[in-house]
Amino acid sequence: MISLDPARDSAELLAQRIDGLDPRFIGLRAESTHAIQQLALAYKVPFYQTSQATEYEINHAGFVFLIDKNGQWRRTYTGRFLDYTKMQQDLTTLRLEQTNPNKI
Repeated sequence: MISLDPARDSAELLAQRIDGLDPRFIGLRAESTHAIQQLALAYKVPFYQTSQATEYEINHAGFVFLIDKNGQWRRTYTGRFLDYTKMQQDLTTLRLEQTNPNKI
C-alpha cells in the first residue's frame, strides 16, 4: 500500500492501517507530495485532494499492480470487481519465471 498523503500519513499511521492485513503487506510513503505526484504519473494513477481544509479526503482510483522482484511493472488490475483467480495465476506464472527463467 502506498500513501498518497505524506503530510498526514505518518509511518506509524500506515503501520496501524496495515496491521490487520497479511504480514507480508508493506506500507510506503514518500517524504513529499511532489514525489507521490511523480509516482502517480508514472503509473497513471489519478488522485486529488477534495479541499485545502483541515478535514479533507484524497480521492483516487483503486488499482492493484503486479511488480516483479526487480521493480518492473508487469500488470495492472482494475475495476470494482477484481478477478482474483487471474491474479493468482499471474502470481504463480511470475514466481515460475523468476525461479526458473530459462524454462518459460
